[in-house]
Amino acid sequence: MVRHVVVAVLLFASTFCGDAEASIIKAKELQRLCMNIEKGKLGESFDESAAATCRGYLAGFFDTMIILEEVRKTRYFCVPDAIPKESNTRILDAWVASNGELANDTTAAVAMLSAYQKAFKCKK
Repeated sequence: MVRHVVVAVLLFASTFCGDAEASIIKAKELQRLCMNIEKGKLGESFDESAAATCRGYLAGFFDTMIILEEVRKTRYFCVPDAIPKESNTRILDAWVASNGELANDTTAAVAMLSAYQKAFKCKK
């Protein structure tokens, strides 16, 4: 089952990405894109495309985590029911700040998973 999901995702992604390496977003880049959401909320000039890319990336990340949790029957992190959406970018900001240069080389997905596992550990 897991193999089928992975193959389907890879086939879907390959139809849209000519160069897979070029489409990988690093943690620092996602942070830069997501800063535009905060700028917009503050009424500052912001890049709407970058904000939309951030929102889309975050939605895709959480959708992927839901699928993985269903398929593998395990929780990777345990987010409380009621946290503000702004927390997503703040959690990423904290991870980038605490990981310095590593944030330039780490994929955004790995950074998000690491950040959420640290911020929202599941109780055993």
